[in-house]
Amino acid sequence: MAALTDIENRIHLDRVWKRDFDANRENAESVAQSIPILHVTSFESLLSVVLNQPLELVPSREGSEESARTVRAEDALGLERSLYFYSGRAFPGFGDVALAFEAGCEDDHTGSATPFDTGGLFAGHIKTNLPSNDPLVLRAFTQESLSDLGEWRDAFAVFLAAYFRKPADFWGARPCKADPDGVFKNPDNTWRAWTFEVRFYEGHNVCSRVAWAHSEAVVERLTEMLIDEPPQGAFPTPLQQFLEGKPSLSPQGNVDFCGEIERWTQREVGI
Repeated sequence: MAALTDIENRIHLDRVWKRDFDANRENAESVAQSIPILHVTSFESLLSVVLNQPLELVPSREGSEESARTVRAEDALGLERSLYFYSGRAFPGFGDVALAFEAGCEDDHTGSATPFDTGGLFAGHIKTNLPSNDPLVLRAFTQESLSDLGEWRDAFAVFLAAYFRKPADFWGARPCKADPDGVFKNPDNTWRAWTFEVRFYEGHNVCSRVAWAHSEAVVERLTEMLIDEPPQGAFPTPLQQFLEGKPSLSPQGNVDFCGEIERWTQREVGI
């Protein structure tokens, strides 16, 4: 049984849980409706986007070496080819650039969401009490956990109110209640096991970011790229278009760039 299956009825049967849920719900809804979604990528992948029109981050695709593991996970779990974001969290293992996109940017897309990292589940990084790690079992669990892209913020609000004592704990603590499949209380699991993964089925314009952060190495490489660019006349190049958007949170870079953009996110939602 996935974490949000029949959740409000399950809460109703537990008097203390219901009391805490009701007290928490208004704040949880406020955070869920306003939280930006974050995408972390490698500098090389970002460069392939910002050197070309239409300046779009793109879904996973066949034939791309970088996407190979993602494509295998999507096929096994029954997911569409997708562009991936987290709700307010950023994982440095995915690259050295973190980009934030405003709440509501999903309105022009189709897609889905789950309350865990699907790639982490498929790769075995997320431990569960499911009967086995057989791909068919993981596929059924994933499909049971899906939210439509147009409904994921409502599901996230319920998730925050049900499993965290206060919304700020989403960034700083483990869930306070166990889930039916033993994900939240497994000591081997980290926050990727209880963050919302948001997936777009179409590309998304990288220049629409509302904030971004990066490692220190990115600054030098971007500077070199600008110096090496040939003159383009009166029109900005795609790279210049990108850099003319929202400035980096730390123009000189930050070794903790993911923590930096998460702290920015918390400020944006009033935490």
